[in-house]
Amino acid sequence: MRRRVQKSISRFFTEMFLLFRKSFMMIYKNFFLIVAFLIIYSVFNIALTYMLVNFLTSIALKLTGFTYIGPDNMLKFIRAPGTILLLLLLSICMCLLHIMEMSSLMHAYSLSMTGRKATLKGMISAGILSSAKTFHPRNWLILPFILILMPLSGFFSFSFNSLQANIPGFVQEFINENKLYHILYLGFDFILLLIVITYIYAMNFYLLGNKSFSDSCKESRKLISKHRIITVFYMWFAAVLFSIIVTGITTAATTVLHELTTLSPIIKSKTDELRLAHWIVVTNDFMAYITAPAINVASLTTLFFHYLKEKPMISLLKNEDYEERMLSRRLALSLIAALIGLLSFTLYNSFPYFLAPKNEELSRPAIVAHRGDSVNAPENTRPAFELALLENADWVELDVEQTSDGEIVVCHDDNLQRICGKKLYVHNLTLPEIRQLDIGSWFSKDFSDVRISTLDEILKLYKNQIPVQIEIKYSGYNNRLEENILKIVNKNGMHDQVIITSLKSKPLKRIKELDPTMITTYSMFFSWQHIEDIPYSDYYTVEESNIDPMLVYNVHSAGGKIFAWTVNSEDSVQYLVDCEVDGILTDDPNMMKKALENCKYTSGIQQYFRLFTDAMRKY
Repeated sequence: MRRRVQKSISRFFTEMFLLFRKSFMMIYKNFFLIVAFLIIYSVFNIALTYMLVNFLTSIALKLTGFTYIGPDNMLKFIRAPGTILLLLLLSICMCLLHIMEMSSLMHAYSLSMTGRKATLKGMISAGILSSAKTFHPRNWLILPFILILMPLSGFFSFSFNSLQANIPGFVQEFINENKLYHILYLGFDFILLLIVITYIYAMNFYLLGNKSFSDSCKESRKLISKHRIITVFYMWFAAVLFSIIVTGITTAATTVLHELTTLSPIIKSKTDELRLAHWIVVTNDFMAYITAPAINVASLTTLFFHYLKEKPMISLLKNEDYEERMLSRRLALSLIAALIGLLSFTLYNSFPYFLAPKNEELSRPAIVAHRGDSVNAPENTRPAFELALLENADWVELDVEQTSDGEIVVCHDDNLQRICGKKLYVHNLTLPEIRQLDIGSWFSKDFSDVRISTLDEILKLYKNQIPVQIEIKYSGYNNRLEENILKIVNKNGMHDQVIITSLKSKPLKRIKELDPTMITTYSMFFSWQHIEDIPYSDYYTVEESNIDPMLVYNVHSAGGKIFAWTVNSEDSVQYLVDCEVDGILTDDPNMMKKALENCKYTSGIQQYFRLFTDAMRKY
């Protein structure tokens, strides 16, 4: 029994070694060709995706009669027939780009298995021909497979253009905090992963042969039946090995840079060293992002031919055939004309931004302590607000709820279970009852004596210190909430030191009816185009992933300000600086202060170049 197990393990690792060797040789034989293709394709993909998104969204806005997309009109916009059709068209375009890249890479790898060298022309031709196959009704099943199943499952990316279903951070936090939702989410994710793995070889059958996608799924199900575990393990191990290599290169380059700092007259300060180190990391991340799909496709192709064990299919992959079946001159010219048209439209829409006068240096965004310093103290508590003041935050943001006796307290949720462990609601409790609750122990035992503060108490802390953003958490229990907030603000003489913000337009409308001079801010988890047209709002707080230069430019042109929320990582700070946001909401003011110190504030060409490189990562 022991010998049998040892033989099985030995056979397993021998097979793994042979597979890795085959994958390595496939990449090695076509290394420079693949790198050239990936660079050309990535630039083309980013430009085309950006232009298509802007072009189709602009058309959809005109069809619906809107000038912007925000939380108040998003459902109406999405439900409009014209929007649905245009979204479908955009999805199909994204799917075709995915197929094009994956097919091109598989073409090159498959040819290398026969001992032949691929060509750039042949790779592009193979990608275009495979994309064209999708229009046949027998192959329409590939659309939901690529657009829905693969992104939702979070399986390995097989294309630079892979559509990833990234759940917004605040939604992910909500799921993680609720055990039932978290279990359901994990179960749903596991089922989707099983489905994708079952049909993963369908991409090989479809892209390398003459089979329809439905027939390819059947073939994949047969092929994977005996090799499901080895397929997942091999691809996972290859991805881990690739990550280790990339991390090793980044670490080595950063270490060498640090050692050379004392010898190089070019690197004059610690800041210069940090900036160069940052660019090393960014470059490695970008290269990993565009090369990871190539590694994954190589792994999948290796496994496919290893388990297929039938070689007639390779005869279909003649490089000469792909080169001869190129697009006709008329169709090629039509595609070029369409691309020129999209580019012209994009540049025309961006002209106001590029032609606007620029300062020699970009301004540093204000640091807004989101719920105080909520990294080092419980959120929305006096200790968190005192820390934010000591850390020289430029603004502070807090949330308010109303008790049953009409008192305004500083608290994020009406339901207090998250911060006190008891399912109690602010609107059902009086202020004396709430004062008895421990809202600090959930964070640390050191804060067990912390209690909920009133808005009046916190405003007194910040009077004549720094501006305050008061976010209204609107619910059906907020009777005269807006009136009571304004009364407290005016009683403390802080009218010009406070702005009122909300995720709902109704409380902002009421604030403007009560006091038209009070500055209001619409907080949005999604935004697009001319959000400055949103009524009842002077400023705008936008979820960081929705920030772009034109959005900020439009708001500034209308005399407003725009803030990004909630940024707890240094990764996107430089991008937000280049977009020229007015402030950044963060749970960690100290981290944000250091991140802003390491940012570059040069405008003009250097700024546009940084925006382009960030767009490469974003799209």
